[in-house]
Amino acid sequence: MDDTGYVVVAVATGSFEDSQICSFLEANGIPAQIRAARARKPNSFGLSETEIIVPSEFAILARELLARAERGDLTIDEG
Repeated sequence: MDDTGYVVVAVATGSFEDSQICSFLEANGIPAQIRAARARKPNSFGLSETEIIVPSEFAILARELLARAERGDLTIDEG
């Protein structure tokens, strides 16, 4: 994968977490990819870390959305 022009917006542990993050970003119109974290060893639970990357022009929006989700500031539109 040529990830030139992509930036890391999150680091996930395990395939479930990285898939959730990518799905969330993609549902909000942000193309996201999973990349194995470079030079990182598995954590104490034996899970390796992955990086979630997005095109650089989406980085600020992606980080903002992830921060809002982490704080619980997002709601589901019932419309």
